[in-house]
Amino acid sequence: MSVVSAASQQPLSFSSCAPSNLALPSISGLEFHPLQANVVQGASESLIQGLYVGHGAIEIKDVSYCNVSLSYSHTGHSDTVNVQVWLPSPDDWNNRLMAVGGGGFAAGLFYLSFWNMLGAVNDGYATVSTDAGHDGEKSEPENWALKAPGEVDMHLLEDFGYRAYGEQADIGKAIVESFYGSPPKKSYWNGCSTGGRQGLVMAQRYPEAFDGILANAPGINWAHLLPTIYWPQQVMNELGSYPRDCEFSAITAAAVEACDLDDGVKDGIIAGPDACKFNPHTMVGKEIDCGGTTVKISDAAAVVAEAAWSGPMTQDNSSLWHGFPADVALTGPNLYTATTVCPPIEEGLCTSATGFVPSSHWMQWFLAKHPQLDLTKVSRADFVKMFEQSVREYRSVLSTDNPDLSNFKKAGGRMITVHGTSDQIVPIGGSQDYYNSVLATDLGAREYYRYFEAPGAGHCFGGVGGHPEHVFEDLVAWVEEGRAPETLLARTDPNLVGRLSERPLCQYPLVARYDGTGDIDAAESYHCAEGYLKTGSSSKTSKSSDGTAKAATIHAEL
Repeated sequence: MSVVSAASQQPLSFSSCAPSNLALPSISGLEFHPLQANVVQGASESLIQGLYVGHGAIEIKDVSYCNVSLSYSHTGHSDTVNVQVWLPSPDDWNNRLMAVGGGGFAAGLFYLSFWNMLGAVNDGYATVSTDAGHDGEKSEPENWALKAPGEVDMHLLEDFGYRAYGEQADIGKAIVESFYGSPPKKSYWNGCSTGGRQGLVMAQRYPEAFDGILANAPGINWAHLLPTIYWPQQVMNELGSYPRDCEFSAITAAAVEACDLDDGVKDGIIAGPDACKFNPHTMVGKEIDCGGTTVKISDAAAVVAEAAWSGPMTQDNSSLWHGFPADVALTGPNLYTATTVCPPIEEGLCTSATGFVPSSHWMQWFLAKHPQLDLTKVSRADFVKMFEQSVREYRSVLSTDNPDLSNFKKAGGRMITVHGTSDQIVPIGGSQDYYNSVLATDLGAREYYRYFEAPGAGHCFGGVGGHPEHVFEDLVAWVEEGRAPETLLARTDPNLVGRLSERPLCQYPLVARYDGTGDIDAAESYHCAEGYLKTGSSSKTSKSSDGTAKAATIHAEL
């Protein structure tokens, strides 16, 4: 983020941006340290689609704001929680507050949060973020997970799990009122991934804090999710074989080729992933190009791909949780589950798996509770025990799978979740399970909570499919004008996927079905209909949070 330092003399519009002009919040159980306030001028940034959650690509130029930084401790504890509130000038403020979430083990106050905060002040919002007691830029568990060898710091974990976010809302509103002289007229949460999980924390635990919540690609079932993300690495370790990325890419491409037309459109997307029954073992022995060298796809690559699609299993092949759809990319430089460490082909075999680092950190720091654990030596039986331990010890702290949103409904809140079907980190099955359980608890839940799936979209951004670029605006319109979104308009970013394509996203469980004529990249060529596998009322078998199968009958009367 490009920023010009604060000038020695503040602009008149920011005359209140000084510690002496701002009152510290008064919140029971919190002990505040002196706050800091300074004007930031000339902030600029170019953000691709999705980095400002719920928005398209944006060019931010010469934005100025008052940055109020606070820290506090909980009475009787030695933690230090940091919060920043960014405030546009009184002339530019739109009378709203946007709280932003984090990603991975970062609750906030790291680069993704800062990008969202900058987007918010650019749009006239006051905005707030918290680190929940551990540095967002150094969020690796090695820096905060254990308070003693073998002992997890449960107070800090509870801060990260839920406690800090109600405080974030209260602090943000208090500073807004102190700076502007009046509280925000409307308050919103905006987050994806960890930020999506945090949004559900707000709806479930602090239902009166926000008028609207955007909780995209949420890590709802954190205690199940982190071992699941690690699962492909576990399988490779058990096999003692680490296929090359090109093998996984070839298998994924073959699955897409085989199932692309299941939805009636050939567009490189498996829009109905439940219908895809591609067998990766049919690829074993096929020759592919791998960085200019011809190699054969190994049996291990097929085994690992199948495992990723099926989800984690016990020794007797009982399912523990959801797997990933077959079109999900398994390898890449960052947010992927089966990336391996490989020398050039002529120098030998791949030696280890890396995958999504937070998942291995979870296994070491929160389950084994010591970093010396050699994950390559973990047996299947030990993995299953660790999976069960994760759910037993941490579900109540970190998972946000409580389907009772009655207090959020009573408070008049509105919430939207968007989840890409090709999410390579958080399987869509978790969001489907949760929304099904919400509807089972309250058949009228669509009046205040709507869930949309985005075919081909990746985790929070990227992927072959499009993301909705105006969904946050749709949320605001729902809250403030009563216009509930029947569909969302998703579009691809041509700079990322090479073409512009638009498609309506329908309220789950409906899907956008091609009319049979017209431009496949035009939204008007689609209509919302029931899924690709069934007609009438759809009985969808899904895995419950304890790994068993349950039938969720989903009615499409919207």
